[in-house]
Amino acid sequence: SLSVIDISDPTSATIMGSVSNASTLKSPQSIVVAGQYAYISKDNGRMAVIDISDDSNPTIISSTADAVSLYFMTELVVKGNYLYAASSFHLYTFDISDPANPVLVEGSTINDPILQGAKSASLQGDYLYVTTTRGSFISINIADPLQPVMVGRIDNDVDLRGASGLGVEGSYAYVSARSSSAMRVIDISDPTGPTIVGGVQDSAQLYGPSSLTVSGQFAYMIGSDDKYIRVINIANPLSPEIVSSVQGTNNADIPRFISISGKYGYVSNATQRSFSIIDLGDYYGSADSIENEECDEGG
Repeated sequence: SLSVIDISDPTSATIMGSVSNASTLKSPQSIVVAGQYAYISKDNGRMAVIDISDDSNPTIISSTADAVSLYFMTELVVKGNYLYAASSFHLYTFDISDPANPVLVEGSTINDPILQGAKSASLQGDYLYVTTTRGSFISINIADPLQPVMVGRIDNDVDLRGASGLGVEGSYAYVSARSSSAMRVIDISDPTGPTIVGGVQDSAQLYGPSSLTVSGQFAYMIGSDDKYIRVINIANPLSPEIVSSVQGTNNADIPRFISISGKYGYVSNATQRSFSIIDLGDYYGSADSIENEECDEGG
């Protein structure tokens, strides 16, 4: 399901409305919000568009299904009237000028073995950056949305293998690498020649990271297996430093993704159908969980 939660008072989050659909919304892979619409993908070739203009009554207005051509869409990114879907072996481009009728743009699909295991994607300007679990980082020029072009890449199955999360800030991309218990820093000042320039590796504190979010001078890394959220100071991208953490203690505290707004982190949990709000304080020191709101199944 998809739930809409009122966070105007972060200490008292309230579910405003929700929508459920077993075939379309159960176990989603990715969600992106653009304007009054939410776009959700699943790993079976389905993508749903939900009208969220009425907080109390989100409504599915479109569902695209193609288990062969659109298989395993893992990350969605929107720019203007186009939606980009990263998938194993492919990057798809959809025209969403009419959200009720998204159209796969003919001739725009990138089909390349380098995209096998595509996991995360992040947009900056005219470039889309994609990581794969096989250890690749790819720069794609989308200045012409009808003809996206791969222009740069890194293949490093040691430092980047198991890439599970991606964030972009300024001239740097930050990648969580599950296989090496690390966060890698990549210089993207020249998108045609990305280069690994630093990072932080810690098999104890960063074991098996599953996702990553970047906001300002901090990166927030989640490890679902060990139930942690680590805060990493990236004020100096060449020398990132772990500065704070939140540690879960039971199966109700298995974080999956985190979004940052102001001094709060909003966390979807992998089990117990829950949503947590974390007070990040000054981003240093202790960050305390202040609210745990039960959500509908699959939300």
